[in-house]
Amino acid sequence: MVGPDPAGGRADRWSLPAGLVLAVTLALALTAPAWGGRPPAGDDVMAHVVRADFAFSTVFGEGRTDWWFPRFMVGHQEFAFFGPGFTVLLGLIKVVSFGSLSTVGAHKVAGIVTFAAVPLAVAVLVLALGLGRRTAGVAAVLALTVDSVFGLGLSAIYGSSLVPNQLAASFFLVALGCVVRSLTGEPGAALRWTTAGVVALTALAVTHPITGLVLLVFLLIGIACLAITRELTAGGVHRVAMIGAAVAGLAAVWLVPFLAHLDLRGPVTAWETPPLGERLQALLRGEVLFGRGLLVLVLAGLVVWATDVVAGRRHALFLLVGAPVYLLVAHAAASAWPANEVAVQLANRGLGYAGMLALVPLAALLARAPLPVGLGAAVVAVVVFGGVGRAAVGQSAEPSPSLVAVAADLERLVHPSARFATERNFPGEITTTGVVHPDLWLAERSDRNTLNLFNAESSASDAPFVTERIRSEPPTTLRNELSRLGVSHVVTVQTATAERMVASGLYRDVATHDELQVLEIVRPTGLPDAATLLSVAPGGPSLTGELVRGAAGVIVADVAASAHLQATVAVGWTPKWRATVDGRAVAPHRTDDGLVGIDLPAGSSRVLLEWRPDGWDRAGQILSGVAVAGLGYRLSSLMSRRRSRTA
Repeated sequence: MVGPDPAGGRADRWSLPAGLVLAVTLALALTAPAWGGRPPAGDDVMAHVVRADFAFSTVFGEGRTDWWFPRFMVGHQEFAFFGPGFTVLLGLIKVVSFGSLSTVGAHKVAGIVTFAAVPLAVAVLVLALGLGRRTAGVAAVLALTVDSVFGLGLSAIYGSSLVPNQLAASFFLVALGCVVRSLTGEPGAALRWTTAGVVALTALAVTHPITGLVLLVFLLIGIACLAITRELTAGGVHRVAMIGAAVAGLAAVWLVPFLAHLDLRGPVTAWETPPLGERLQALLRGEVLFGRGLLVLVLAGLVVWATDVVAGRRHALFLLVGAPVYLLVAHAAASAWPANEVAVQLANRGLGYAGMLALVPLAALLARAPLPVGLGAAVVAVVVFGGVGRAAVGQSAEPSPSLVAVAADLERLVHPSARFATERNFPGEITTTGVVHPDLWLAERSDRNTLNLFNAESSASDAPFVTERIRSEPPTTLRNELSRLGVSHVVTVQTATAERMVASGLYRDVATHDELQVLEIVRPTGLPDAATLLSVAPGGPSLTGELVRGAAGVIVADVAASAHLQATVAVGWTPKWRATVDGRAVAPHRTDDGLVGIDLPAGSSRVLLEWRPDGWDRAGQILSGVAVAGLGYRLSSLMSRRRSRTA
């Protein structure tokens, strides 16, 4: 039996602070290769920077809770399917630095901070589950050995740029501990754990929804374990229900519009879930989650921990079976519902959290040794076994001079309301441009809108996927598709692609920098300027015109139609679009590929298309306001009662 932490007097008092200091120091050392003047390594760094800069200037800067975001694809609601949590963190980092950090610098700091915060969150989880401070300190250090490219650890931060997921991990761990503790916790400590649980769950809800769904599965497993061991109480269930209600109210400002417009979701871009057998083999080989050999120690900890289950220790069953049962459930869900967008993500996204939970029994076992031995063994485990993701840590490579020159060309040539598109040629494009995802890098550096893909889940339109076919699509077909989507220029990364397109006579070479070329699209006759984002079907009535005003969520254009026609506006469909023609309200409609369609009369007219918050947005704001007021009143009442009892 592992049993409780041994009484250690002063050493025991310092065990948790010592563990946390060691963990944070190791975290800083592990992320040291990313420190420096260049952006951190990672596929999507520049995309996150573009989103954050837009939010600071247009959403938060103008006092809005959300707004239309035009920078990628055909646009989408800024916080449509991923809340503002990570963007708020970047803003806070910039505020704390008194504006000395750029958004890129804030993103770099966020990666380091979110990695170092996970050990602290693990310590909260351990304490919430009733284990001692020494176990919490050891577990905090061991947490740094977990590395999952799917959303937790160095591989996720510096490989796929899943820093929002890493931020959500801390909220997940705190929420898991607080909610499970609230189900059985003693009444005297209920306020502390329930309050922390409400804060963590609310932050999780507005940061990373899929992590919230992973948490739900873990909580269901935890409730089942407590029911089996008869630790589940009616008071605890009522307390957790109140936590859920409070979180729903506080997060309503984002949650209500999210749920109301689920029909506007785009395709889920997720890793394929391997069969359970393949996943277990990868774990044994040390290819994912733990370094080679550490899994044996983790399993040994679970075996020894089984004696605590027999002895009836609180939460022992959950700590024993929580991780393996989750993996079984998640892989079974992916197998049973392969088309379900939630089921296909559970196994991969939840892998890191299963690893964190599985480490706790090993931490409890090491905590039985004298404090220096237990913490020392944990440090050795990080150094020896925690190397899965270290190779990913670093700064981004320097962009090639050609790419820098192309960015300057795009800023000069592309209208701020129009778009450009970049040919993809992975992985060859990395050699040519010097960076991963040159399409996203160009969007950030040029400050121009791109049709290329990012966060495809936020837009129900599949039209932007044409960017993935630039090098294979026939030039005429490609020109028609790109023109319809407001694209005025194309960046090619292969000479052969540029030569084929220019030879068609439908594209003009306006800038060449080694293998990179900027091509201007020869606009089809009968279409207005690309900046208007307006187009009509080929072979029908013509439409000409110019942009009067273009901004995020607003398009004003003076047009002339040869006959009554249906025009397409190259923005993603949402019922929040409002349209007028010569001041008269008209009803926009959804096109077959998820864009906005609008009827225009023959002759000259002024068209206004504007994105406005709807009733669901206002309902969410009201509910969140009521929740904040209600919780404030409740907390003040509880504090008043405590003061009166102690007076």
